[in-house]
Amino acid sequence: MKKLLSVALGVTLLLSIAGCGEEKMVLISDTDEPIVWDLEDTDTSEVKETADTDAADDIKPFAGYWQNDELSQWLLIDENRTFAVFNDYDEPIVTGFVWINDGTAKLVDGNGDTYMELDVSESGDLLDKNDMRAYRTATSEPSGKKPEGLDAFAGKWVSEEKDRYIEILSDGTWHMYNASGDVIDEGTASLREDSLVLIDGMGEGVMELERTVSGDLFTWDDMTDYTPVDEIPSDD
Repeated sequence: MKKLLSVALGVTLLLSIAGCGEEKMVLISDTDEPIVWDLEDTDTSEVKETADTDAADDIKPFAGYWQNDELSQWLLIDENRTFAVFNDYDEPIVTGFVWINDGTAKLVDGNGDTYMELDVSESGDLLDKNDMRAYRTATSEPSGKKPEGLDAFAGKWVSEEKDRYIEILSDGTWHMYNASGDVIDEGTASLREDSLVLIDGMGEGVMELERTVSGDLFTWDDMTDYTPVDEIPSDD
């Protein structure tokens, strides 16, 4: 599926160029924008030679199948300058095109927004310039198993923005902690069709959580993301 998706993205780019109805060639430059050459008035022999060498070489350190264990994500970048990110359920999270500028790969999604910027580390891994998380050569495949019911929400989660933690247990109970590991709220969880409502000891709803395609939890109540965490801080 990943290879087919990558090829499809490449075909989309070619069709968008051919659909103009004009005799033009688009090259990837070392800036954020492509260069469009009018073939009727241009000697393309030298241009094509440059495109076949320099433009092809700059993508090679990034091309491959990469894995981020911390986020449980897989990243596919091919030499046609397309990319796709998959979650552990083997579902595509985002797809788009890759621009190379000064040794940095900018991953641009279908809306034209920058999804991620990557550098190549000395060890050959890819580093996200935003959070310095590493994407290493993939050694495994996504499990393809999508959790259902409470299992989709069970675990330990952190909101770095709110500086708080939530632990949801498979028995339907939950605990909320502050940055020091003190319990600040707790109760039971009520499962809905596509979300989980946390209810406190007084029977009041605290927040409603949804599972995102990236594997995080999100609540519309205060527009907060909760990401998986291994441990919850403790004063012990």
